[in-house]
Amino acid sequence: MAALIVYVDDIIITGDWNSKIQRLKRFLATQFEVKDLGPLRYFLGIEVDRSNQGIFISQRKYVLNLLKDTGKLGAKLADSPIDVNHRLRDLGVLSQFMHAPKATHLEATHIVLRYLKKFPGIGLLFGKHGHMRVEVYTDADWVGSVDDKKSTSGYCAFVGGNLVTWRKLLWIKNLLGELGFPLSDHMSLYCDNKAAINISTNLVLHDRTKHIEVDKYFIREKLEE
Repeated sequence: MAALIVYVDDIIITGDWNSKIQRLKRFLATQFEVKDLGPLRYFLGIEVDRSNQGIFISQRKYVLNLLKDTGKLGAKLADSPIDVNHRLRDLGVLSQFMHAPKATHLEATHIVLRYLKKFPGIGLLFGKHGHMRVEVYTDADWVGSVDDKKSTSGYCAFVGGNLVTWRKLLWIKNLLGELGFPLSDHMSLYCDNKAAINISTNLVLHDRTKHIEVDKYFIREKLEE
């Protein structure tokens, strides 16, 4: 297998078929003006390091440049990226308030920068764990948004024991199939939702439960596809 991964004009070529990879490189050179930078070291602000333990990715250089640009190299360190009792939504939505930020958003951003200063090289290690299981952990917060009173959920998905994405369970299954790794076992979804747990442990079928009704239509749609 040879995989060609493209983001705008940045390309990664990877796979387990070296001769095909070299042939692909030569073909690209006949069609485009490309430069082979050798083994992957840096991509879209992500640094890549290899060792006997596996592949480690981080954004150390990007973080240090960010701290320098924002004048936070001498800031006080923070142990966590956000206060556990914060009244904002998830940190990932801070960028939504760029056009109309308030003091609370700026304060939250400063805490994130102080946290990054303490752990500039924090990253992810991708190693071999002897399996290709897909496991997803989800945490639901009913009406957790203080802005619009909508429920929020968080996801993290592991493939082969390695964190690869923050949601998209079916997407992972389809992608693995396209890459030549079709799943032979079921995918595990770990949920802390009390209502879902009670329904699954109750021997009486709750036909009128909205969770069952939503899942029924969802599964029917996937079967038709």
